[in-house]
Amino acid sequence: MGGHAGKCPPPSASMGWVFRELKKQARESGISEEFQVTFEATHHGPYLRTPAMFLEIGSKQDDWVRQDAGDCWARTLQNTILSSNNSSSGSSKNGGVVTLGKENNTQHQVVVLSLGGGHYVPFINDIVLNSDSITPGHMLPSYLLDDIIVDNQEGKSEGEREWERAIKTAVDATYSTAMSTNKNNDDDAGNMRESERNAKSWLKVYIDKKSFKAPARQKIIDLLQQIGLEYTTKKRDTVFFDYRP
Repeated sequence: MGGHAGKCPPPSASMGWVFRELKKQARESGISEEFQVTFEATHHGPYLRTPAMFLEIGSKQDDWVRQDAGDCWARTLQNTILSSNNSSSGSSKNGGVVTLGKENNTQHQVVVLSLGGGHYVPFINDIVLNSDSITPGHMLPSYLLDDIIVDNQEGKSEGEREWERAIKTAVDATYSTAMSTNKNNDDDAGNMRESERNAKSWLKVYIDKKSFKAPARQKIIDLLQQIGLEYTTKKRDTVFFDYRP
């Protein structure tokens, strides 16, 4: 789908906001019993340089043509990224083109990068639903980090650590989202440098403890400590996920 191996586009800072609204709309429209509202882990392209998220309806053609599911998504987008009621800037239409401004709802958020799990990541669902000030970054499933088990074997060089490269690439892409959602429009150069220094307090990492055996989990922790990122293995760690300016 146009992806570039080893590269991650920056995740949209609106994902948490949109997800919470979608959950609400699915419940109110009565389709939440038929559709599971969930995030999917990072797994395909296309590669983009601008912040992005992918929106889907189900996994088969019968789902794609459902009018009620399409209406649910339409209301969700209208109430979030297309909302003209946003006090910060909202959206404007010019010649049929929708222009989005800076959404007030995506300012000052904790951005959570997750490691572990499968194609679906229910623990991120829980974390994002727990607070309006949390949005997800990249979500790396366990199968992208499989080679962590064989790492450090004889003959394995530093440059061949695919799991380490995958985490660093996801961190870099998610870091840019943490910067964009936690800076002020009137930041001058000095404040921007301060924002960069503080950005790691806005970027948090959740490690799914069940996904990794202790030796593999420790290698991940060692890497995160080397990078200087905070992490937790407890999805209900509300103090850890609190926004701290």
